[in-house]
Amino acid sequence: MDREALLQVIVEPARQVGLSFEEGLAETILDDVAKQPGALPLLEYALLELWQRREHRRLTLDGYRASGGVQGAIRLWDVATGQPVGQPLRGHTNDVNSVAFSPDGLLLATGSDDQTVRLWDVASGQPIGQPLTGHGNIVHSVAFSPYGERLASAGNDGAIHVWDISPASWIAQACRRANRNLTSAEWTKYLQDVPYRKTCPDLLVPSD
Repeated sequence: MDREALLQVIVEPARQVGLSFEEGLAETILDDVAKQPGALPLLEYALLELWQRREHRRLTLDGYRASGGVQGAIRLWDVATGQPVGQPLRGHTNDVNSVAFSPDGLLLATGSDDQTVRLWDVASGQPIGQPLTGHGNIVHSVAFSPYGERLASAGNDGAIHVWDISPASWIAQACRRANRNLTSAEWTKYLQDVPYRKTCPDLLVPSD
């Protein structure tokens, strides 16, 4: 598909429903697709995200960038069939430079030009916790330790960070910082259908 045909794929459906593009937006999307081999399967999802961030009847560059665009998405593929698995993983706001599976295959780590590292649950495609921050420039490499309890990341700031990502360590840190267990309302908010239990055995359970 040449550039002109791809431009029509991007803009024509929006125009048919009365949406307009901010100047430079369509060209930015085209450039991102050209720079990212295999980006075409992500284009449909990126356009849907852009539509959801529209400002009245206008599609904007800010909305596109806030969604991560084409280059801020991660796709999982079934190597046997060559078909995508689930929806693209969204959360980074700039190019994704590195991905790594945990040794047990349950987690995915990603590093991005947005200077963050993210962890993902492979089964659900959902991000785990907040982005890991600390780099002062783009993150170009991520790697798990052999047993998956630590994650290393390297960036263009010349720094290498080692993150403790074992669940037991996260629970212990949360207990030390909060000095209490979660309330039942907090548990429901963050863990939803998981049955409530005390994660800080020696601390009180506050009332809601």
